[in-house]
Amino acid sequence: MDNFLDGFFLLCEKIRFYKKLGYFGDLRNPRSFNEKLFWRKVYDRNPLFPIVSDKIRVRDYIRGLLGQEKAEEFLIPLLHVTDEPGDIPFTHLPEEFVIKANHGSGWLMIIDNHNNHSRQEIINTSKAWLKKSFRRNQLEWAYSKIKPMILIEQLMKDQGEIPMDFKFFVFHGKVKMINLHHGRFRDHRMSYYDAQMKRIQHHSRWKKEGPPVAKPENFSKMVHLAEKLGSAFDFVRVDMYNISGKIYIGELTIYPSSGTHPYDRDFDYELGSYWDLPSL
Repeated sequence: MDNFLDGFFLLCEKIRFYKKLGYFGDLRNPRSFNEKLFWRKVYDRNPLFPIVSDKIRVRDYIRGLLGQEKAEEFLIPLLHVTDEPGDIPFTHLPEEFVIKANHGSGWLMIIDNHNNHSRQEIINTSKAWLKKSFRRNQLEWAYSKIKPMILIEQLMKDQGEIPMDFKFFVFHGKVKMINLHHGRFRDHRMSYYDAQMKRIQHHSRWKKEGPPVAKPENFSKMVHLAEKLGSAFDFVRVDMYNISGKIYIGELTIYPSSGTHPYDRDFDYELGSYWDLPSL
C-alpha cells in the first residue's frame, strides 16, 4: 500500500467485497477470480497497466503490437482529443459520436438521435470528469497514473443500434471465457461462452441472460487478436465489437467490475484457477 489513506481504502474495499460477494477476500492466498483482482489492485504495479488503461495511449500500445497499418484496421476512428472541453469543435463533428474520459470506465456520453445532449451539457460533464480521480477509493491504481483527457470517437452501430460487446477473458495469453453484453444502454443482458463459442450456463447473479448468439464467421480471428493483445499479461479482458464481419477493438480492461462481479461461487473459483499471480 502506498500510504495511510490507501490503508483506509483497503479496509473499505474489504467490506465492499464482502457486501457484494458474500465472502471475505483472501489476499494471502487468493483463489477466486475476484480475489485475484483484489490482490492485483493492492499489490501489482505493472507499468503496462496505466498505458493500456488509458483510452488514448492504449492506441499506441496496440500499434506497437500489431503494426501501424494492421492496427488501424481494428481501431475505432478517433475524432478529437483535448484537455479543454470548451475547445471541442462541435461544428466539425458528425451528427453521431461518443465522448469519453480517458482515465476512467463508464464516463461516456453517446450523442445520437436517442441522446441529443446540448453542447453546454457535454462541456460541463467533460470538465467534471477531468477533475475526478477514477476509483481511487476502490484501489484502482492504474487510473491514478493517467493524465486526464477527453476523447471523441466515431459512434459504432450495427443496423442502427449499439453493437454487442464481446469481452474476451485472456489468461496468460489464452482466451478462457467470453462475456457477451447485449443492449448495454437499453435492456442490458449478458451471456457467457467458452473459448470455442459454446454457450455455458448463466454464471452471474447480476443481469438477465441475453439471447443465443451464433459463432461469428471470423471468430477465430477475434480470438487470435484477443490473445495477441493479451500476450503480455497474466490476465486482461479484451473488449471487441463485430459489426457486419468487421472487428473493432473497444478497450483493454485491467480491473473488470473492480473485482466484485457477482459470479456464482464455483465459477468465480474456476476463473481464478486459470490465473497464476506474479511473485512480489
